[in-house]
Amino acid sequence: MNTRTFSTALVAVALVASACTRTVDAPDPTADGGAVRPAPFPVTVADCAGEPTTFDGPPATVVTANLAALELVIRLGRADSVAGTGWASGVSTLPDDVREAAETVPVLSTGGIPKEVLLTTGAQAYIDAFGSMQMMGGDGLSEEEMTAADMRHVVLSSSACAATLQGARTDLDAVYRDIESIGAILDASAPAADLVADMKDTIAEVAVAHPPRADRPTVFYYSPDHTTQGMTTVGGKQIANAIYELAGARNAFTDDATSMRPVSWEDVIAADPDFIQIAVRNKASAAEQSAAYAAALETLRSDPRARDLRAVREQSFIDLGAEETTLPGIANAAAVATIANAVDGS
Repeated sequence: MNTRTFSTALVAVALVASACTRTVDAPDPTADGGAVRPAPFPVTVADCAGEPTTFDGPPATVVTANLAALELVIRLGRADSVAGTGWASGVSTLPDDVREAAETVPVLSTGGIPKEVLLTTGAQAYIDAFGSMQMMGGDGLSEEEMTAADMRHVVLSSSACAATLQGARTDLDAVYRDIESIGAILDASAPAADLVADMKDTIAEVAVAHPPRADRPTVFYYSPDHTTQGMTTVGGKQIANAIYELAGARNAFTDDATSMRPVSWEDVIAADPDFIQIAVRNKASAAEQSAAYAAALETLRSDPRARDLRAVREQSFIDLGAEETTLPGIANAAAVATIANAVDGS
């Protein structure tokens, strides 16, 4: 049987921040007879514990935790404010319209940014997708250390605060709020609203083209880039869970009340998914990305624990990167379309 492999042209783009509230509302200046628009600041955001951080104006310089956050800042028109980024592998594979700007940003790390590096950048804000998630490169930063460095900590709640979610994640509303929050902090609310509107349009088109069916096919998120916890997959609180739901599929481990969880081959055999998403993390080049995918595919076909899975027997694989699926950002909407096309046989 021919291999059914599905992919997307977009590369890792994930970024968000916590829920945002303004001290003063900012209505459309053309509404209500042309009323004068109040100043957009101060802007207050909160961390996972609800602790507020207030911005009296846009930060002059920021550091982004990863490429998803970096891409978002660039698309919001604030590339000149970025003092550095973490998880920088894959800059060369970013979309053409942001790559040139991204390649000028200082690389602070190809993984999580060491705190001694972060705290000496002089940046006024750190856009953090991971928070205390050590598995994804969190470096145990304390708020006291951030304050001493005169740096504001902006936690991306849809990824970093997943543990606080009540029940499984079934939509991208938290991602939209995070994008809007970053836009508010950077005084770029209008372009942020446009990005969110485009994402919603994409997902609405998917819903029309691929109506959900009663027997939703299951997808196993397979990450060949093992962490210190070994093989991991996505639970019900992960952004990926919402992407699968919106695509008309079902996460093979949606009933697990976590975001990321260790998983054994025995667990996967018991779930026997219809599809396997091979979620390779960003690599330095498209060639390396393709090679990593090919190696993961060969592992699934040759490992005696995996080769008898339904998805492996039927060659039902989905080529979609880890960052597009598990970190909040504008690529999440394209990920929904990729999964929908795959499970619907398009």
